[in-house]
Amino acid sequence: SPPAEIQKNEKHIGFLQEAMMQGAAGVAIAPMDPDMFDRRVAEVKNAGIPVVTFDADVASQKNRVTFVGTDNFSAGEVLGQKGAEYLKEKGITSGSIALVSTNMYQTTMIARHDGIKSSFQRVMGPDAANFKWLEPILDEDQSSVSKGQLEGQIVANPDMVLVFSLGSEGPDTGVMDALKSQGKASQIAHFGCDYTPTWENGIAAGLIHGIVDQDAYSIGAGVVQALADAIDGKTLPSTIPVPVQWVLAGEIVAFGKAKQEIPASQ
Repeated sequence: SPPAEIQKNEKHIGFLQEAMMQGAAGVAIAPMDPDMFDRRVAEVKNAGIPVVTFDADVASQKNRVTFVGTDNFSAGEVLGQKGAEYLKEKGITSGSIALVSTNMYQTTMIARHDGIKSSFQRVMGPDAANFKWLEPILDEDQSSVSKGQLEGQIVANPDMVLVFSLGSEGPDTGVMDALKSQGKASQIAHFGCDYTPTWENGIAAGLIHGIVDQDAYSIGAGVVQALADAIDGKTLPSTIPVPVQWVLAGEIVAFGKAKQEIPASQ
């Protein structure tokens, strides 16, 4: 629910204030709201503490040293491209498309949303005009909300052919539960974001067709290195991009095992 999101924001802002009070050498943060955190990060910067953002960014790039993470517009483009290619292979040239996210105020979610639509329309070509994009479902990471709302959209739009979930456990679970409850497994294609063991519950049943995955390990290692360099006064690029990987449903289990083994092998 929204109050939970507000509590998370306040908790993270509290971390920033604590870092300033304790004279931290540097701070790394994934800001949940680009505008709300912008002023707070500026205060940390003005206190002489370098800030590295990751996963999501603040509104003003001048307030942080660098951003480490995925270009979420590009990640969305991969999803949109794969979704369009999937439908074209099936000979599907029209229908409704659903989008399920936690919210639409995080830069991460907005960029993914825009990237999906941009590349879908490009890859689909003239037929893109035959598809109807439904109002995005926003569940504040509550799977029961996205499940109920997607069930409603499926009933109201029997021509639904594709659903994109933009990341986080709420949308991931909510979408798969809705497809299952409505008997639409394998009939409505589902493309999602980021590896989670949750996906493994839906593979055999045809509740997920493919995901784009952020390389969380590389992002984490990049954040630590960037923070160390910033503390040492080194000049860093404004953005340190980490590319996404495309993973088909049948490869998700093996991909997850490989991800779990990465830290031990480094």
